[in-house]
Amino acid sequence: MDKKVVVLPCSGVGKTYGSIAREAAYRVIEELRPDVTLTVCLPKLIVDDVGARRLVRDNACIVINGCPSKCASFAVESAGGKPAVVFEVTKLLREYRNLKPDRSSVIELDEKGRKLAEVIAEKVSGEVDRILNSEGV
Repeated sequence: MDKKVVVLPCSGVGKTYGSIAREAAYRVIEELRPDVTLTVCLPKLIVDDVGARRLVRDNACIVINGCPSKCASFAVESAGGKPAVVFEVTKLLREYRNLKPDRSSVIELDEKGRKLAEVIAEKVSGEVDRILNSEGV
């Protein structure tokens, strides 16, 4: 398999910021950079899945944490990987205050939450390009 960039979002199920992180990651992996990115199931890193651990050790990783707990970052590090870039939804909200989502619904993001996910996906895509260009891939 050619080198790819692993995009690993927060797994904060039931958390608005985790949903935004996952939506941003899916946009990158499925729409914006599908040929050069992939993701891995965060719990597989926690349970020491050999294939998942290999992916984060052998490829550049971009982490999208939902909140300051940084669970996704810690999962990558505990699996032997080192995040090349780390984003945090709550920190990005400081820059994009006008996109503060309604946190009452985690089942479906509101318009602001979807727009914030788009903004984050674009930022992640830019970092994917930067990483691949720097590695000559």
